[in-house]
Amino acid sequence: MKRAFRDKNTNAPARYAAFLVLPLLVCAIGSSMPALAVKAQTPTPTGGPPPLLVAYPAGWNLLSVTQAGSGIPANIQLYTLTPDGTAYSSVSPSDTRPGVGYWAYFPTDNHVLLVPQTVCLQCGAPFAPITLPADQWVMVGDPVTLPVTVSGADALYVYDPAAAQYRQTTRLNPGEGAFVFSATGGTLTYRYVQ
Repeated sequence: MKRAFRDKNTNAPARYAAFLVLPLLVCAIGSSMPALAVKAQTPTPTGGPPPLLVAYPAGWNLLSVTQAGSGIPANIQLYTLTPDGTAYSSVSPSDTRPGVGYWAYFPTDNHVLLVPQTVCLQCGAPFAPITLPADQWVMVGDPVTLPVTVSGADALYVYDPAAAQYRQTTRLNPGEGAFVFSATGGTLTYRYVQ
């Protein structure tokens, strides 16, 4: 069931501010600082959720975006698994898609601005399910600016850049990418963390 979002004052369909220009935000905050999410202080002009600024340390990071083609600095090269899961393909930041995981190498500490999406907490699922092929790794990511739990895979691994190792989990934070695996194939679903 599709739910409409309405302005609480006018009952008109709500519209969220479009971010046409996303500035490159670079901060030198110390390379030993772990990645963390910092919520912006100002809501969008329409009262929607604020953008989310996610810090990534220098080096390799497994990340995701919330809006196609936005948030990642244009000079950063990204990599994701090919559809058959046998190799990596290069992806331009302008060609990114929500729900997909990407490897990114940042030469210095960086911040990525995640643009908020219309969120319906009562709906439970922030993103359409993903069909997982049998016996194959797939790169996925948190498609929204809220934490999500992921189910339907035999394994889900995120990468901890501070420890330079993978960690198994069932939860993704905003801006976090992951590898998922299903031995027999299945359907990966996202749920908001309540």
